[in-house]
Amino acid sequence: DFRRAVKDYIEYEQKGEKYTIVIPKDISELIREGDILGHCVGKMGYDKKMADGVSLIMFCRKKDNISEPFVTVEYRLDKKQLNQCYGFQDSKPDDDVMTFVNAWADNLTQKLQKTPQVG
Repeated sequence: DFRRAVKDYIEYEQKGEKYTIVIPKDISELIREGDILGHCVGKMGYDKKMADGVSLIMFCRKKDNISEPFVTVEYRLDKKQLNQCYGFQDSKPDDDVMTFVNAWADNLTQKLQKTPQVG
């Protein structure tokens, strides 16, 4: 169940100086993200991957505009690693965004290795 996954993983949101990582609260947010950024996150079963505990879909936002889609992140819970990170029309994010996302993913990996997987 997608809402259960959100509840289980909301603690992995992270705020930084320029960017923040937030979890989509419902499936409509995944669809909106994919529509605005022109990629497949809302259409290719990512909600099921999240509900099944395979992947964690998170949104990287500019801290001063967290409601506007910017970059979408897929972290594979089963492999404990960053799997995808894309901006508009599957573009690679700038280096400073990738630095923030990679630091978040490394932190998440460390947390997951210390605690049993939920899901």
